[in-house]
Amino acid sequence: MPTQKDVANAAGVTPTTVSLILNGKAKERHIHPETVARVMEAMKELGYQPNTTARRLRSSGAERPIFALYWPADSRIRLCGDFIYEIQQVFAALSFDCELVIQTYEKDRLQAVAEGFQKGIYNGVIISGCSAADLVFLEDCTPMVPVVLIDRYCEKYSTVGVDNSQAGRSVARLIHESGCPQAAVIRADARHIGQTGRFNAFLEGCRELGIQIRKDWIIQIENNVNGGALAAEQLCSLNDRPPVLVCETDNLALGALVVLRQKGIRIPGEMKMLCFGFTANDTLAYQSPSISTITMPVSRMCRATAEILIHALSHREYMPVHVLVNIDIHLRESFSEIQEAPGLI
Repeated sequence: MPTQKDVANAAGVTPTTVSLILNGKAKERHIHPETVARVMEAMKELGYQPNTTARRLRSSGAERPIFALYWPADSRIRLCGDFIYEIQQVFAALSFDCELVIQTYEKDRLQAVAEGFQKGIYNGVIISGCSAADLVFLEDCTPMVPVVLIDRYCEKYSTVGVDNSQAGRSVARLIHESGCPQAAVIRADARHIGQTGRFNAFLEGCRELGIQIRKDWIIQIENNVNGGALAAEQLCSLNDRPPVLVCETDNLALGALVVLRQKGIRIPGEMKMLCFGFTANDTLAYQSPSISTITMPVSRMCRATAEILIHALSHREYMPVHVLVNIDIHLRESFSEIQEAPGLI
């Protein structure tokens, strides 16, 4: 069984750094988010499970509540550092002192690491990225502590997310208002519940508004920068490419932009461009041209999550609470001259 030392060696950090990250002290010790993401990736590759850390904290008699953040061990692991940073900012702003333990899990296998909330090892649990199979498991599960699901809906548990249908339709509306009659899409090959909901709503919105999206204008590819570049190459080979490109993730958008620039395609003059993103990625804002994004309001989602957990602990009240937060729309140079406009829907 891999140890913290093994994780440290794989991530190129010290065992102390791994321990601090697992115990939710990354911000307190000024550990860079990229280092946190690297440690999370090493945990995924090695199959390391930090349940023993939670047990140690629990048995130490510490008065600080122990929360666990469950995060899927797939391509979304790179987003974990942003979420950790934001929720620790919220706890600090609320003057709430707690421990935060990170627990990765494999898609469709949440039950393999469910001991933390089934047996009450933690004081509260946040679960991000559940698959349909994981949600079925949760429906049959009886947790002993408050549980908050991120960007998923289950009547039995508290949930915090966005209206994915409204988010998808908002993109169709933006394209329609720009006067463009057609659009191309670069999609990630590995999709999840939230992405699928947003994309289906986008397609439906386009149909209702008369925006054409031909099948050969929908390119599905691996969700990374290289995938975005390859998809853009394919798009550029078409004689009748549409005037708008929508990328399902920020990675795909970054790769696509490089190729479009190389091909001499003027953005937004010849092709407008925007993408969905988990956070307001600063990298997108500093491209040339800057990339327009529709992002998850992670900071506000974290605040709602923290408030639910704190209320549940202080009132011993575990009744489900369901919170929807408006998306953030950042219209930048790649789509129009309009400045950033957070929370437009």
